[in-house]
Amino acid sequence: MKKFTSILIISALLVSILPTTVMAAWFDSTFTYCRKMTMTAGGTSGGVATTTTLGYPLLATSTIADLKYSTQGGKVQTMDTLNSATSSPLDVIFTSGTDCNSDGGSLLDFHFEEYASTTGKFVAWIESTDMSSTTAKTVLMYYGKASATDQRDETGTWDANYKGVWHLKEYPNVVNCTTNKEICDSTSNANNGDMAGAMTSGDKVSAQIGNGQDLDGTNDYFSIADSASIDYAVSQDFTVSVWAKAPNNQTTGTNNAIIEKWDGGAGGYPYVIRFQSQTNADPNEIATRRYDGTFNPGTTSTTGNYNDNSFHYLVFSKSGATLSFYNNGTSIKTATDTTTGITTNASLLYFGSRGGVSNYFTGVIDEVRISNIVRHAMDILTDYNSQVNSALFWTIGSEETETVATPTGVGKKATIIGARIIIVGGRVILP
Repeated sequence: MKKFTSILIISALLVSILPTTVMAAWFDSTFTYCRKMTMTAGGTSGGVATTTTLGYPLLATSTIADLKYSTQGGKVQTMDTLNSATSSPLDVIFTSGTDCNSDGGSLLDFHFEEYASTTGKFVAWIESTDMSSTTAKTVLMYYGKASATDQRDETGTWDANYKGVWHLKEYPNVVNCTTNKEICDSTSNANNGDMAGAMTSGDKVSAQIGNGQDLDGTNDYFSIADSASIDYAVSQDFTVSVWAKAPNNQTTGTNNAIIEKWDGGAGGYPYVIRFQSQTNADPNEIATRRYDGTFNPGTTSTTGNYNDNSFHYLVFSKSGATLSFYNNGTSIKTATDTTTGITTNASLLYFGSRGGVSNYFTGVIDEVRISNIVRHAMDILTDYNSQVNSALFWTIGSEETETVATPTGVGKKATIIGARIIIVGGRVILP
């Protein structure tokens, strides 16, 4: 019997099955580390109450040993200055992502109010672009890059309706701003302020958010030049806020100025927030007012406990014909705005005094803000929650490093695309 050798030539275009590697969506591979920061949802839970979803500045503060400078045993590689009093890390950034390795997100506007290179403590303001009062949203923090450039955007952190934001973190006896002023406006409006009195470096004290200013009630105050951005006509809505702490010893004056857009002269004023001292008929209360030369509407609190030597988050707002006063995120009182005349003036804006000559406030002030819109009640509660207890507002996750997804198709044989395959007697011969 003859044996036949079979020869079969196959020419075909076959789909190659090759191992593939899928790279994870780490924001920037030059950053070595990442942590997920998750917001608490729900105002009554100490978290997000607002329905605002775009461009919302939030405070985040914590102490993380990994964020110490590298010479101190941490993982921060680059700082803008080695001066421990003013330094900020350049290789710590924040993004809108939801997962360090699969959704790095986009760079957010942010800046540091305070950073301690020896401990890893940071106080940062981050403009979140995704928030919810019902669903826990996230921000990612990437860090650890030796060649980092400055990604901070202080003025960009605040929306255009913020006309003045003063962190009051500065040494009051030192020029700190580019306009040769002592206290600096964080917005693009550059409403920077001058110190007055006999304030020293010791008057920069620990406050509600990082540092604030300790006013002696005798001659200490700050003043900001008159500007249309902070001087509001009778129909203009606004929101003015401040953290203030008053001790139980204010016996001078009766209506001591915390925030005062009035020098005591003739004419009206758009807004004031005052502490009523022990000599007032309603002592230890907070009064808010505006004035058109005839009508002087506003609110006066009724609890009498604002001299408890604790910080209070005080907010005065105008929405149409309604004036509102908030304490610690809660609406305390409302009043009808009866002004009809001129409420603008040429006065300076004062922190801690009326006109720089009277009604001095004794106590510590921190984080003054002025907006030319009314901030919603849930915005005010969100601000209070993020600033009163950052550890409750944020859950900061463990450190992560970049990972690569497991290759697909591992162990599979690849075909040769477009080749002729010759089979001779059951053996495969490649030409």
